[in-house]
This record gives sequence, structure tokens and C-alpha cells, in this order.
Amino acid sequence: MMARTVLLLGATGTIGRATHEVLRSAGYDVVAPVRAGSVTTGLPVETLRAAPVAEVLAERPVDAAISCLASRTGLDAWEVDY
Repeated sequence: MMARTVLLLGATGTIGRATHEVLRSAGYDVVAPVRAGSVTTGLPVETLRAAPVAEVLAERPVDAAISCLASRTGLDAWEVDY
């Protein structure tokens, strides 16, 4: 059974946007929680949720999760990774 609904973290970044596009073109249903104020231009609105991950998952179960989270400055990389 192939996973159909994917939780994508970091969808507004460079790698996240590319991953989002590939997943959607391959037929996956993508759920992408984003921070308020994130630049979401070019991303399909129906996949975006400005809500905490726990809230998104409570509303909609997913089959798989992909993290494209990254540090913007390099100084907070430890917090992003751990």
C-alpha cells in the first residue's frame, strides 16, 4: 500500500517547495502546516494550514511525514535538528 497523504514540514523553503511540487505531481495529497506570515506565493492554498503540527494531525491523519525544515541563519541549526 502506497502512502497517499504526506505531512510536509518546511514547505515554504527552497527545498520544501521543490519537494511539494514533486509530491503533488506524483499524485500525493500534501498537508503543509506553515507559520503565520510565511511567504506562500506559488503554493496551492488547499495544502496549507497556518496551525501547529499537532492540531493539523488531529484533524487529518497522514501516511508519511517529510521534513524540509532548515535553519535560516545557521545559528539556530541545533534547535531545528533537535
